[in-house]
Amino acid sequence: MKKSSKVLAAILSASLCLSMTGCGGSQTAAEDTSAAATETPAEETETTEATESADVNENGVEGKTMPNGVTYYFEDVDTLYVGSYGGTYDEAFQIVADRFTEDTGVKVVFDSSWNFSKLVSENHHPSVGVCVADDVRLAESYVMGDDAVYEVLDTSKIPTMSELYDSAIDKYTNSPVVHWGKYGIAYRADLVETAPTSWADLWNEEYAGKVTINPLSGTGGTQFFIQAIMMNGGSYEDPQPGWDALTDLAKNNLLCVTSTTATLTQELTDGSVVIAPWWDGRTNALAETGVDVKFVTPKEGAYATISTMSIPVGSETPELAYYFIDLCCDAELQKEMTPIIGYGPTNKNTVLDEETASKVLYGEDQVKDLIFCDWVAVAENLADRNDIFMETIAPLCGTAE
Repeated sequence: MKKSSKVLAAILSASLCLSMTGCGGSQTAAEDTSAAATETPAEETETTEATESADVNENGVEGKTMPNGVTYYFEDVDTLYVGSYGGTYDEAFQIVADRFTEDTGVKVVFDSSWNFSKLVSENHHPSVGVCVADDVRLAESYVMGDDAVYEVLDTSKIPTMSELYDSAIDKYTNSPVVHWGKYGIAYRADLVETAPTSWADLWNEEYAGKVTINPLSGTGGTQFFIQAIMMNGGSYEDPQPGWDALTDLAKNNLLCVTSTTATLTQELTDGSVVIAPWWDGRTNALAETGVDVKFVTPKEGAYATISTMSIPVGSETPELAYYFIDLCCDAELQKEMTPIIGYGPTNKNTVLDEETASKVLYGEDQVKDLIFCDWVAVAENLADRNDIFMETIAPLCGTAE
């Protein structure tokens, strides 16, 4: 697939023409003084008008300078619609919504019916003005070229982005990552003799018949597949070593393929599954219910699980969206959201208490060890990965003799 990105550029040029009118030498000093007095108010008037026009955009919308120092030209609406994931995401982002409404007077409505496919079908007439998105969808948007779903953001309108880790900015759309976590290994500490330390441990015969993985339709399942490819000498262009590894895993260790978080939660709770690739936030949430489940970062590294805030192409409220995104990146607001959402802050200036910090991705040392997939390479080389997986790998679960 040919790569192309929607490049948005606006060029503003202005020219100032000054003209001077000469006066006859026969004017008296009094006339000169009178003329000067007459010209001064005119100059002051021009200056005043220029100052006023600087606060009004080309559509006649008056600008409003917000606490972050940026002047926005907010749309004349009473509601900003935010595409969300629901649940604790809405609870956490309500903290941002409250500040946003306080600053702008515009209320926020979360829409969890939003998803990437819906945005595609809406054909640049999105039902939400701003939305949560993950890195794989941003990459898919990028390879769509002129049909891209997400805008390339103007970072000058999001000043708090300068406080984020460099890896917390999407390279295709400039969308900021506002929370992130790790995709590693969850295991039942009370049901295994040997705690896992490596991705390769999923193939350990000790766990035979007690392992599950996600299908390759989602981010996590694909990340695990990429790991299987890379640690067996393959590449995005040569995935066969990964397919061979998954075939072996399915025949000998896989109990099943698990498609939903709810199902995996139940499997780990009842002990039918004792080890699985999973997210740190989900693992910690399950542990808080009393299940003896622990999360480990494999020695090869854990994969980045991210949530960005992005603006869909065609948003009717882009200026309001920019300010909402800026608040999502704020150090103090991220601090308040972190214990609710269960994932780490991306603002380097966010300071967490010791207990919260121990449960989430936090600090430079952990951030630098994250593994990021090349999702454009995935889209170009592995687009049919889940079809192949469901047809050739999933049916092999538990077929070892």
